[in-house]
Parts: sequence; C-alpha cells; structure tokens
Amino acid sequence: MLIFLFSTCKQEVIDPYENSDTGISAIVDGRGWVAREYVSNLYGKGIIIVGTSENKEIIRLILIDRAELTYPLDNADSAFAIYKKSKNDVYDYVSTNHEEAGGEITIIENNTLDSLISGTFSFVAYQSETNKLVKVRDGVFKDIPYQKHP
Repeated sequence: MLIFLFSTCKQEVIDPYENSDTGISAIVDGRGWVAREYVSNLYGKGIIIVGTSENKEIIRLILIDRAELTYPLDNADSAFAIYKKSKNDVYDYVSTNHEEAGGEITIIENNTLDSLISGTFSFVAYQSETNKLVKVRDGVFKDIPYQKHP
C-alpha cells in the first residue's frame, strides 16, 4: 500500500528489487532496512521522500529545499525525519523532539533534468509516548523520481 501525502500529486511506485540502481535503504537499530515501495512529493522548494519496507516500517524524510547541501535534523523548520515501526503505529519516532535526537540528510545530486534526487541520511529519532529512541544510520536514497510542476 502506498502512502499518499497529497491527494492531488501523481504517485509513482518503484520496486527496488527490480531495479537495484534506485531505492532507499538504511540500517535501523542494527538491522538492514530496504524500502519495498517509495514515493516523493514536492512542496514549494522542499521535498518529502517516503519509503515503506516489506514489513511496513516507514522512513519519511522532509526537507524545505532540494539544494545539494547537508541539512541538520535538529530543527523542524529546515528538515526532519520520521520513523514508524508499522503503518498502523499511532506514534511516530521524530528526529527533533529529544536531546539525543537529530542527524542529517545530505542531498548529493538533484538531477532537475530527469527529476531524480539522491543522497544520504542518518538520524536518531525519539518516540515520546514510549520514551524510546531508534537509530537509523548509513541511509541512502538513490534516483528517487519526483514530479515536475509547471
């Protein structure tokens, strides 16, 4: 099942198992995580990239810009990341709401000609209801397509 962030945006589902040159992957609390489905949405100058694993764990990366820079994840005004253990989980782990939370997203390439974005990420996110942290490291997103807007 896809996660639709904006109902007016056209969504494209990519199967990284069919094309290993694209996709999203990371190490979550010491174990491998691969997005089975992923989607991205533009909003203003920003972008939201969402990956869902085969067992429905979700990583969401939110950036206010698409420039090829490193964005710290300690301030929700510029960039932040969310981890969800399952799509049915009520509570999110967020990279901005705890002293140990934070990290970074680096956009390595924003190919505006082909509308593809690539980069890396790592973060610690906190879930306030359970008082637990999750550590996401060695994250990569490669050639994630996004829709050009007129």
